[in-house]
Parts: sequence; structure tokens; C-alpha cells
Amino acid sequence: MNEEQLAKLPKRQVAMEDGIEKIYLYKDDLAVDTFDRATRIQDWRNYVQSDLRELWPTLTQRERRIIAIQAQAQADAEEWD
Repeated sequence: MNEEQLAKLPKRQVAMEDGIEKIYLYKDDLAVDTFDRATRIQDWRNYVQSDLRELWPTLTQRERRIIAIQAQAQADAEEWD
């Protein structure tokens, strides 16, 4: 999915399709200020390393999606009592 196709998707969801299990995020979740909105439990944003957070504004939407997919897998593995 290229940038133009992403822009045409509904604002509320972006399909993650890079050959990995599809997950859905709010399109705004990939915005530059996304880390300011991280929640406490099972939030992929908590698993993005600080150096990647600093680079986030310079990354393409595809690069951001790939990072979000990996981080979401880590967040999904959280266990809470």
C-alpha cells in the first residue's frame, strides 16, 4: 500500500498488510505525536525504542507501520494479573 492509497483509507483505520497478520490501528496512531498518547496497558507505543521515537517524524508511513506491527506483537504478549 503506497502513501496515496493510505491517504484514501478512512481516517479511523489503516490496514497493516506487509505480509504479516493484518492488524488495524487508528490512522492517527501513526502520526508524529503518537507517543504523547500512549496508554498504560498493551499499547504498542510503549515498545518503540527511544531512538526510533526520535526518528519517527522522518519515517515513511510504511516504515511506521512495520515498527507498529512489531511493537504490537510485544504489547499483545503482556500479561497482567
